[in-house]
Order: sequence, then structure tokens, then C-alpha cells
Amino acid sequence: MEDRQRRALQRAHSKLVKDLRVDAVTDHLHSRGVLNEDHLEIISSKPTRKERVTELLKLLPQRGPDAFPALVEALRRNYRWLADELEEYVHELNDSKSEAAQAALEERLRAGAVPSLPAPHITRKQCVAEIRQHLKELKENHFLGVHGMPGIGKSVCMNEALRDTELLPDRFPGGVYWISVGDVDHEALLNKLQALCERLTEDGSTAAQLPPTIEVARERLRKLLNRLERPCLFVLDDVWKAEVLAVFELGACVAVTTRDAAVLDRMDGRSVTVALKGGFSESESRELLATRLGMPPDQLPPEAEVIHRRCLGSPMVIALLSSFLADKTGRRESRNRWHKCLEILEQGKHEKLKTNIMEAIDLTVKTMDEQHDKLFGSLTIFGADIGIPCEVLGTYWDMSADDVEDAMNDLVNKSLVQDMVDSNTTLYSMHDLIFDYLAHKYTSEQKAEMHGKLVERYLVEYGSDLSRLPDDDYTLWFIGQHVHRSGQHHLFPRFYFDLGFVGNKLRVTGPSDLLSDFRKYGEFLDRDSNDNITRRIDFENFVRTAGHRAAGLSKADDPAAAAVQLALCQPDSSEVYKAAERICAESSDQLFFRWRNKEAMRWSNVLLTKLFSGSVWDVVFTYEENLVLAAYGDGHIKLWNMLTGDEHRSFHGHSDRVNQLTVSPSGDRFVSASEDGSLKIWDLDAAIMEALASSGQRTPSPRIRHSSSSAFFPESRRPSGLPRLDDSVQTLEGHGTAVACVDWSPDGHYLLSGADNGGVKVWDCFGEEVHSHPTAHEKNVTCCSFSPDSSYFATGSADGKVRLWCTEKGDQLYTFSQHNLRVISLSLSKGVIPSALFSWHATASDGPLRREVCRQVSDGLRADTDNNSIVSVADKEIFLWVWNTDRRPSRDFIPVQMGRSAVDHDLYLCSRLNEDQRLLVVGTSSNMYETWDLQEKRVISTQRGFAGSVTSLVFSRDGKQLLAGADDTVTTCSLTATPKVEDSLQPLFSARFVSADPQSLVVAAITSNNGVQERRDGELTVLRGLEGKVTKTTKPVGEKIIITKINKTGTMVAFGCEDGSVGVYHLPPAGSATQEVPEPNILGKHNDRVISLKFGPNDTVVSGSEDKTMKVWWPDNRSVACGGNGGAVTQVGLYEARDHGLIAVSCSRDGTLKVYRADTGKPITAHLTHAGSTVTCYRIVRANLPDENGATSAATAAARDKSPCPDDLIVVTAGVDGTVKMCRLCTGDLIKSFSLEEFGPVRTFRLSADNHLLVTGHDNGSVVVSRTDHQCKPLRLQFHHSMVNDLAIHPNGREIISLSDSLAWWRLDVDENPVSPRGRTRAGQSPLVVPPSPRLTLPAKRYFNYNRRTSLTPEIRATLRQVFSFRGTLARRLVVSDDWTTLVTIDDAGVLYVLQVM
Repeated sequence: MEDRQRRALQRAHSKLVKDLRVDAVTDHLHSRGVLNEDHLEIISSKPTRKERVTELLKLLPQRGPDAFPALVEALRRNYRWLADELEEYVHELNDSKSEAAQAALEERLRAGAVPSLPAPHITRKQCVAEIRQHLKELKENHFLGVHGMPGIGKSVCMNEALRDTELLPDRFPGGVYWISVGDVDHEALLNKLQALCERLTEDGSTAAQLPPTIEVARERLRKLLNRLERPCLFVLDDVWKAEVLAVFELGACVAVTTRDAAVLDRMDGRSVTVALKGGFSESESRELLATRLGMPPDQLPPEAEVIHRRCLGSPMVIALLSSFLADKTGRRESRNRWHKCLEILEQGKHEKLKTNIMEAIDLTVKTMDEQHDKLFGSLTIFGADIGIPCEVLGTYWDMSADDVEDAMNDLVNKSLVQDMVDSNTTLYSMHDLIFDYLAHKYTSEQKAEMHGKLVERYLVEYGSDLSRLPDDDYTLWFIGQHVHRSGQHHLFPRFYFDLGFVGNKLRVTGPSDLLSDFRKYGEFLDRDSNDNITRRIDFENFVRTAGHRAAGLSKADDPAAAAVQLALCQPDSSEVYKAAERICAESSDQLFFRWRNKEAMRWSNVLLTKLFSGSVWDVVFTYEENLVLAAYGDGHIKLWNMLTGDEHRSFHGHSDRVNQLTVSPSGDRFVSASEDGSLKIWDLDAAIMEALASSGQRTPSPRIRHSSSSAFFPESRRPSGLPRLDDSVQTLEGHGTAVACVDWSPDGHYLLSGADNGGVKVWDCFGEEVHSHPTAHEKNVTCCSFSPDSSYFATGSADGKVRLWCTEKGDQLYTFSQHNLRVISLSLSKGVIPSALFSWHATASDGPLRREVCRQVSDGLRADTDNNSIVSVADKEIFLWVWNTDRRPSRDFIPVQMGRSAVDHDLYLCSRLNEDQRLLVVGTSSNMYETWDLQEKRVISTQRGFAGSVTSLVFSRDGKQLLAGADDTVTTCSLTATPKVEDSLQPLFSARFVSADPQSLVVAAITSNNGVQERRDGELTVLRGLEGKVTKTTKPVGEKIIITKINKTGTMVAFGCEDGSVGVYHLPPAGSATQEVPEPNILGKHNDRVISLKFGPNDTVVSGSEDKTMKVWWPDNRSVACGGNGGAVTQVGLYEARDHGLIAVSCSRDGTLKVYRADTGKPITAHLTHAGSTVTCYRIVRANLPDENGATSAATAAARDKSPCPDDLIVVTAGVDGTVKMCRLCTGDLIKSFSLEEFGPVRTFRLSADNHLLVTGHDNGSVVVSRTDHQCKPLRLQFHHSMVNDLAIHPNGREIISLSDSLAWWRLDVDENPVSPRGRTRAGQSPLVVPPSPRLTLPAKRYFNYNRRTSLTPEIRATLRQVFSFRGTLARRLVVSDDWTTLVTIDDAGVLYVLQVM
């Protein structure tokens, strides 16, 4: 096999091992004589598929010249993509010396942010060859170190070693990624990891948010590397600390340049080093000087040899001096410069090399003209090794991009600056030695003047609209520090009280960074007046409660528009709301929504939502106010501030998910339980002290590296905080399997832990094992807890049992076995049993078990004595266990099952009991938590709208706040402002505008306390007007209401119940003097729950049920049943027939559409619209449309004449198969079918008033616009991240609204003279002019530049005009007024939105 073919196999090795099955190619290889029987036996003897493929790849290079072509032929049959890959590799290797290969190499280097080589430079052949050889042999998760003194040329040698057209494609096909490290702190290192994540995901799969912590960034990088599936190389340039290398132990190959070889000592035999012990050889020094001066080396003067000896061949010094010597105008001046170089080096001959370097820099700087000297000096306001975009320098210097590049190229040529192309943007950076030179050259006053110049330039260019400050990965991160260092503190209000700036910064840096800025610069923002203090507080509250939503809209909206719309949702008294109103008044052509009823909605309990990139498994409060510990799925623990969102400290040591945390009673330590099988004790007191100390300093933005932070805040030198391998105080092992739970006894003497193998252990506070119960439970232990006096502890398990134990002796006392499902949480209490508990038992009289319980209460317990209790929560049930320890355990516990939950949910996931042991909060898998009153045995409040299942809950020490963890968010809620059940509404509602006046709005919504209070199931709330004032709350009907409808006049509300009941409420007219709520009129009942409901003519009601029937309820109390449906009736309707009677139409889940006589229930016709698919939505419209084939048969015409259904009634149905069909109701004939399978299942749709546009909403969040009057490619609108639940389309067909995780308003541009499918215009029409770019440029507005054009079709274009973000996570139903000025919806947090267009 040829060498190039062998190398192609090596390059494709990982893909072949991943995809190939050897039996698909071995027969062909055997028939071609490449493999013999012995080879086949060797291959087949390997136990796994991957091993068989590996063995085949080992054999093929030894099987002659026909092996490779035969393999490619075999792959062509079933693995064409692998065959193409191999041939492409061979082709690349054939051209390895060509310009194409060199261009491909340069592109790889640019993609990995590898800096350009200095100009000029000399290849140190021996050093480069040694590094290159080690790179070829470098294994994954191994390190190559190149070390030497500063300025010795480590980075240049590493850089040049990478510039090999064979090395990168063969050895590192996944690419090379250069990271300039330096003396980084924790925040700067995170910044570099974020940038690396961006580079690895430049294929468009970048996550919506950058990883917020080092731990999360490492986890994301691991996943990206696994997805890459090809070896890649990380180059860490200028590493100062060994801790940095631990961060990059991700499985990739790592090359390191460092001044200290000791940083590699911790790699335990996984590293190899190359030492650069000296600088240039004399010949290399002479070659560089000669190249720079443009003369042969043998013509250099004798001073060249002396310079080499004096500077010890330092590459940096030689390069700087060569730049100085090259700037000569004549022979005499040239001789003078050689002597000047010698004088400088002679003066520094007894100094350190750094002194020589500084003098060499100074010598080079003195050769520049005045303009370049000034430009170079002005770079002192930027940090070392920070990429400075060309655009920033253009603003700073007031120069064009070309002029900036010309000026910077001169500095690059003088080896003072490095350049790099990153994502088509040129970035410039300085070595830390050159930065130190500039830092010492200028006084603080001069630097302040330079900072002020940059700030002034930004204000001149963007001052009228700070929302246009560029997102260049620099400006929005650093502008606050530049303002501070300029001393122009009066400018802070101009930036941080500007909604455009706030929105822009939120999108780029996130709420935590902005909150940190408000804290750092608070004293400057508060100056001048008390009004500024109020304004700052209001802006902080705005960022804290709504900032994460603005960041989430970054993909589609201008941050200014997002910030203004979110600001309009603030209380009217807020300075943020007033600022937004002023902007709206000046932007009359811009679309905004006013939330009319916001003052009536109690949603202020959410204090802060903290975003993470990764699941949060547990959260606990510390003893210090506002500081919280969070446990992550990647094994790390974080200390953060719940008011500001700042992350202070990471605790490293676990290698797998942390399941639970608990803080010691003294508050100075905490313990963690992990999937890695260990418990770890940590020093919490020191971490809190460090956090409090750092909070008092004005620390730099996370984008600033440690070594450069002194340029902005010289008084602040925080500890690096870089992760160590294990910074816990003590590790407890012994379970041998994952540890699921842990608790610290209230007296501080014991630790309790439970494991997946069913074992339970008790430890003393020194980590010594006190009791061990290896088989405490039959299945894994899920929870454990001590009693308040530490005398007892309880354990719960997946076997459904709760066991009580004696702490001192370790004996098992009780076993509670009433749970049928796994126990997920336990809480123990000791105190007087509430009298309400006895009264509840005393009134129970429904069976022998309850009477026995009552006897136990009277015989075994007394209400005036101290008793013990356990609150246990299982997957779908809650029990309160009460016992008296003075009596024998076998009889004296009492199970008390709680009442039924307020809402349907899948599973309970976590719970927490408050300090007074009365309130229990329970998290569910339905993205909500409930608060139970244990005395009253009912839910007293709910909180919905979380980002996912609520998996962790914890009360603050004062009981006034609650932390709730859900997927990647932690939300801080105020318990003093928690919405009551009656304030929370379910997202399925009905609404109607009774007249053209928006104030005629009537909303019928179901409250979320159905079935909670004393079995009061089914409460309906009626709200009127734009303010959503509650005018009537109906009396309960005895069953849970699940669906409502309002009639046209707004005087009747029909409802359907869980038990199948159907009824109506007669509402008094708006403004009526009567306040009496009439009793509901129960019309009748289905045999199963009601799932569809409508009003027909004359207020006739029609309902559909899970029992496969439809019923018509006439005003005279008659009812007609329409049976024979093939499934649950999901859609119903009443329509006028030709004979002026009524027809009833039902649509079932199986796709069957049936038409009945409404007065008799007699079937008329049945059509199967979606065979084999579930119908998700149907609508009946009136339209005169031809049949699909364009002709009408005699039989069809006869069927139409015979049917009572009008000819113009068209039924439109959509299904999960991704199709939409239009059929004639009277005959079932197909008129038109739309195949939208490529966009996924259709969840909802709307037709325009003229029936020419079809808008569909899909499960994947897509909104698709199609023409119905002729063929054209559908337009896909992509903004939502979850299922589109509802749509609305304006009567003019030019505006649409989509409802999903947010409300999006789109403007359509529909061409009325479309091009025919063949590209020719129709007769009498002018040709369509298609814009040259799918992204249309709109006229710039003063405040907004965010109108984003989607990709175009020739006939339809769309513009996203505005987005409204909900308090919850989604909304399901939308009602729009006829004039399209008012929108109504309810989200899954139970919040009602009455939105009016401003």
C-alpha cells in the first residue's frame, strides 16, 4: 500500500471504527485476494465490532497495492460516504506540496486562532523539528511542554512546528486551537474557555448562551470533542500556573509553552518536554539581522557578532534591534545605530535579560515617527494578550479600517504587536513584556486622558443611540472600566440608565455582569440626587427579574427593543417603565405592547432567575445573607449571590454528579453527597470570607484577564481561584456506590448518608463511622433526615418504605409501608399535634380503616403532649406520620394522607418543610411547585412557569425566601408575595370582545385551586375589561372544570368537567347592579371528561368527550347524542344547513370527520381526512374553491345536491403527519393538500380572510407560511424554541402572530403578481424583481435597528416586528380583537396578559 493511502486510512480511522461493519466489506476483500481465510478468522475472533474493524485496519496496509482500491470498492456498496472520504483524503495528500494544500493549512490555522508568524522570523530548524516529532507522537490526554526564559522564542517555535501540510491533516484532523493564557485569574480563564467553545461550534450549533462557569465550559468542551470524533490539538501559550493544565484535561492532545517546566509535573507521566536552553545561534542571529536589513549575512558589520553575544541570542531582543537598525536613511546613520545598540546592551550587561528587552523595546520605539509613536503609546489602555478588534481601534483613533490596518502592520513588522484573524475579524494583541513597558512609560493622568478619549469617541459616534454600541467582543465588556479609569464618573448614568445600552449589554454579557457593574459603580450612579438612587434601584430590579429574558432573545431581536418591551412590563411607578414610555412616545412607527392588567397580577414574588448551562441538582442557603451553594451535574459546587447573580467560588473534588448538599449547624462547613461514591466535607467559612472580601472590591469584568486587570483597578488583586484537583477538607468513603443523600444532625455531632445499594451510614463529625446498615432497604436509599433533637433519623427508599432509627444505638424502630411508590423526601418534626388533625379524623366516617385511625388517635396520642411526626413525599402522594415514643412502635404511628393536589402533575420530585413545620413546598415534574398547609391538608399556593421540572427547593433561614432549582435555572422567590391559588389561572381559557370597544372584553378562566379546598372542585373566574378586573367568581359545581366557552353576547359561559358534566353560567351584563352569582345550570353529562366545547346559533351548546360521543344541548333543555365516532371527539361545531336547520360536525383523533343532524343525531356523512394519523386541529371556512382535479363528476354533483351541507363549507384539517388537507364538507372530496413533513408535525394553523395564505405552527417551533392559490415554496419563520400552540392572521393577510414560549408579531410582504413555477410571468403581469440578498436592509430608526428579515422565497417575505416574553415558559391560547389592537393570553405560570398595541 502506498504511503499516501496508508495515511488516508490513518486519518479516517475514527470514522471507520465508528460506522463500519466488517462483514460488509470482508467478502469483497476476500474475493479480490486481499484477505485470506486466516485473516478472516483473526478478524472474526475479536469480541466487539470496533475491535474487528481495528484489526482489519491493521492488516490492510500489509496486503499490497490492491488493498486500498479494493476497500474503496467494497465501501461504495453500503458506505459511500466513507469511500468518498478516503478518496478525498488521498487527493489532499497528493497535493500536499501544492498551493491548495498550503491554503488549506492556513485556513486551519486561522480557524484555530493561531497567530501569524512575526515578520521577519528565522526558522530554528533543530528546535522546530524536535517539537514537530513530539507532536506526531503525542497521545490523547497527554501534554507536550516547550519551556524556556521570556523572549526565548517558545511561541514562535511552536507556531512554526504547526505549519506542516502533513502534520495537521494526518495527526490532528479535528483542528488546532491556540489559546493565549498568561497569568490568568479564574474569570479570565473562563473567558478563554468561552472563546474556545465558540470556535468549536462555528458550524451554527452554538448554544444560545456561553457557559457561565469553568466547570460548565469543561463539560461542554468534552461534549464538543466527543462530537468532533477526530483528534485535535490545544496549544496553551505562556502558561504560568499548573492549575490551568487541570482545566484542559479533556481528552485532547495539549501542547504548552511555559517559562516554568514545573507546571507539567502534575501530569503523572503524561507529559514530555522540550527545553529551549538558549536563544539564537550566532548564524541564526546574523540571518535574522541580514533578512531584516536586506543584505547577505557575510556583509554584516562586526558589531552584529558583538550584539549576539551581549543579548545572549535572545530572539525578542534581536528582532527588536533589527527593526531599529532597518529604519536608516544613510550609511552614516546606519553605523551610528549599530553603535547605539552596543551602548544600550553594554549598559545592561550586568542586568537581567528583561532589562535588555525593555531597552530594546525602547530603542525600537524611538525609531518610529511621531504619529506611529503616539498610536503605539495609546495602546497602553488595553490589557496584555487581549484581542483588540480593528473596529475598536478605528473608533479610538478616528481612522478608517484600512488606515488602522496600515498603522498596525507597521507595529507588527516592528515586533511590537501581534495580529490574528478570528472569525474574519482582525485582532491585535501585545506581549505582556511590551504591555509592562507601556504601563511604566505613562503616568496615571496620561492614561486617564487616553481612556477619556476612547469614551468620548464612542459618545460622538453612538451617543444618540447607545443601543448601537457594537457587539465586537470588547466594547460592551470594557466600556464601564474605560469610563472609570478616565475619571469621568458623571458619565455612568448616561450609560447605565439608558435602556438601549442596558439591553445591548444584557444580550452580550448577561445579567450577572450588568448587576456586577451596578454594584461596582453604584457610588457614581447615586451621585447628584436621590432620584438617581431610585433610578439605580429600579434598573437593578429590572435586570435582576427580567434580564435573563432579554439575553434569551438575542438571536432575533435588537437588544434595545427587547429591553424597552420588557421595561414596559415593569410597575408603572418604576423609573425603568417611565424611561420606556418616553422612548415609545418618540418612536410612533414602532410596535410595542402595553400590559394593561399588570398591576392586577401578583407576579412580583420572583426576585431573581439565575441561568446556568447545566443541570442544578441541589441548592442550599449559607449562614451569610444572600450567599447560596449550588450543586451541579458535572460534580462541581458553586457559591453565588442570589441577589446579584455573581459567582464567587467553585469547589472541586467530585468526579461525578453532586446529589445533595447540607450545611453544618454552625455554618462553617458543608457536606456533599455524590454519584462518585463519596461524601466530602468543605470549608465554607473561608469561602464566604473570600466572597465578602471580593464583593467589596471593584473587580474587573470577566472578560479581563488577571495580568491586565491592574490597568483598570490597580487596588484589586484577587486570588486566582483556579481549580485544584480536590480542595475539600475531608473525604468519606465506604458506601462503594453512589451516595444519594446526606444530612447533618442539628446538634452538629453526626452525619447521615444513604446510598444506591440500600445502605445507610452514620458518621461522627470527625468522619469516623458510627453505625452502618448495609441492607437498610431493599432498594436504593433516596432520602434521609435527622429529627430536630438529633435523637432519631429516618430513611426513605425506592422500595416505598420509610424507616425510623435511633441515632444513639442505631436500632430500627418503625417501618412505615403505606407508600406505593418511591419516597423522594423526608422531614422530621417534634411538637404538639395540631387540633385540626384530630378534628379531621373525628369527622371521618367513610369505612373501617378511618374509624380504626380515629381509635388510634384517641387511644395512642393526645393533642396536648409532645409527639413526633415525619412528612414523607412519594412520587404522587404525601403522608404525615405521627407517633408517640412512649408507646410500642408496632401500633402507635398514624398515617395521614394529604388532600388532592391543586393541579394535575406527573410526579413529585422534591420537597422542603419550613422552620415552623407547618408549610411544605413540593416540586413537581410539571414545571411548578406547590405550597401545602399541613394543618389544613391542602395546597394554599402554587408557583408555575419554571424552565423545567423543579428538582430542588430550600427555604432561607428567615423563612421569607425560597430557592427553586429547575434544569439549568435557579429562581429566588419571595414567600411574602407568593401568588395565592385564586390569583393563578390555568392557560386554557376563553375570551371574547363583545363589541368593538376593547373594554367589552370578557375572560372566562379556570383557577388553579380546582379540587383543593374541602373537595371544592371547579371554580371559574370571570374577568372584564382591559384591566382584567375580577367581577364574578362562580360557585363550585362539584367537579373540576377543564374547558370553557363564552357566547357572542358575553352573557353565558359554558363549561365542561372532568367527570363529563356540561353546564352553563348566566352572567349579569357588565355594569349590572346585581352581585348575586347564579347557580350553574347543569345541562347533562358524558361518560368521560369533556375535551371540546362550542356555542352555536341561538346559544345552542355542543360538546365532545373522551367517550367518543358528541352531544348537542338545546336551549329548551333537550339533548341529542351523536355517537359512532372512531375516537375521542377533539373538535366540535354547529353550522346552518341548506334547509335552515343545524348540522353538527365532530372531528376525532383518528382523523374521522362526521356530520350529523343536530336535532336528531342522525349521521349524514363521514370522511376520513387523515388515515393513520392523529388530527391536531380542524377548522371550517366558507370558500368557493374548485376540486383538486378541477372537474366535477355527475356523481359528485348529485351528492352535493342531496347533502344538507352548503357547498361552500370547506373543512381544513392538520395532522401529526405534517400535512394539511382541505376537503368539501358535503362530499368529503379533497380540494387541496399541503405536504409540510419537512417542518415536522403541524400543531395549529390559520387561513387568511381570502383563503390565499395558510400559516401553520409546528412542534419544533417553526411557523410556515404557504400560498393556497398557486404553488410556491413555503416560507419558514424560525424564532421559537418550543411547540407553536396558536396563531392569528390579520384580515388583510399582512400581519401574523405566533404563540409559543413567547408571543411573536410578524409582518408579511406578499407579492400579488407572483412568478409562475417555470419562471415566466403570467399574462398581463410585470416580472417580479427579487432582492439581491435575503437579509433586507431597512431604513435606520433612531432607537431601533432590529427589524430582521428572514430568508426569502420569490413571493413571501417576513419581518419580525416585536416579541413579548412571558413570566412563565409558554402560553397555549390567543384571542385577538377584531381591530387587532388588543391581545389576550394566559401563560403556564397562571398570569393573564391583556396586551394593547401602543
